[in-house]
Formats: sequence, structure tokens, C-alpha cells
Amino acid sequence: MGQLTAGEARSQVTIYNHYLEEIIYQVEKNFKDMDFENANRREEMKEIIQKIKKECKEVKEDLNSLHFES
Repeated sequence: MGQLTAGEARSQVTIYNHYLEEIIYQVEKNFKDMDFENANRREEMKEIIQKIKKECKEVKEDLNSLHFES
């Protein structure tokens, strides 16, 4: 892949933001669909889900803070 223009780079950031939002949505949806018999397992999984969401949001913030020269 060669150099991108500023507009192309911003478009890629938008695409990555969409992917990250989709990950957050799917993780939440899958967690809600899980059937837990053990409350401890539910809490463990909830913590994992929260970490995934936090990481995705941090990546989004980092992406959105990028500036591209025209």
C-alpha cells in the first residue's frame, strides 16, 4: 500500500471506527445472549467484556485524534 491522501486516511479512520463500533455491539449482544448457570462465570465474563469495550473505545479515541496533512 502506498501513501494515502489526507482524505483517504480519514476515510480509513471512519471505516476502522465502524469496525470498532461493530465489535462493541457484537460483544454486548453475545454477552446478553449467554446463559450463565454460575454467577461467578457471569461476573468474569462481564469483566472481560468491559475490558474489550474499553480497549475498543481507547483505539477509537486514538484514531480520532490523528491529524493528516493535505
